[in-house]
Order: sequence, then structure tokens, then C-alpha cells
Amino acid sequence: MKKMENRVLKATNKIEKSCAFGAIRKGMVMLIPLLVVGYGALMIMSLPIAGYQDFIAHIWSGHVMDMLQFIYHGVNDIFAVLLAVTTSVSYALIKSRKKSGFVETGLYRRWVRLPVLPDVQESNMGVFR
Repeated sequence: MKKMENRVLKATNKIEKSCAFGAIRKGMVMLIPLLVVGYGALMIMSLPIAGYQDFIAHIWSGHVMDMLQFIYHGVNDIFAVLLAVTTSVSYALIKSRKKSGFVETGLYRRWVRLPVLPDVQESNMGVFR
């Protein structure tokens, strides 16, 4: 079991230190506020209460519903382009930091615990002891 745990730990460390993986992760994190707005509009539009649906459809002659649909479709339709842009920007930042000597630490692994490794003890694990 320890041998498998060490292999999984080595594999996750290798993936975590990858520039591409870090850029994708940072790009997705940059998009979270935009996704919250877009899918918040979807939740407001789709609340399953009949009276609320009638109200939202008729308020200001339906312009509120049109605005919410515009926000949702705008975020949803452009998501792939924004992900590509934010990932590219993150990749460029990571590469420039590595050239300047700035090395990022592996904090991500400390916050996410794999179910395969419940008894792994490390120093400086913080709150997950």
C-alpha cells in the first residue's frame, strides 16, 4: 500500500509542477467571477415557482428576462474563448516567473487530499492534521 501511495504522490507532484497544468488551473480560477454572474442569471431565470416565472416574464415588458438571457448566453457562448485567453496569459506569466527565478510552491496539494492517501503525514500540512 505504501508503494502505491508513493507512486501516486510522485505522479501528482509531477503533474502539479507542470507549467501547462498550472496555467489551466489559474485560467479557470480567473474565470470564476464571470461564471458566477452568468450562472447566477440562469438561476434567477429558472427558479421553479409558477408565480415567480409569470412575474419575471412580465416585469418591464419582459426586458428583465431578456437581460438575464443576454447575460447567460453571453457568458456561456464566449466561455471557450475566455478560457483559452486566460490560460494563455497564465502560461506566459508562469514562464516569465520561472525565467526570473521565482519558483511557485506546491500549496495546491496541501489543500486537496486524495482519498487514496488518508494516512500520509507531512510537515507543514496546516489545517488538515
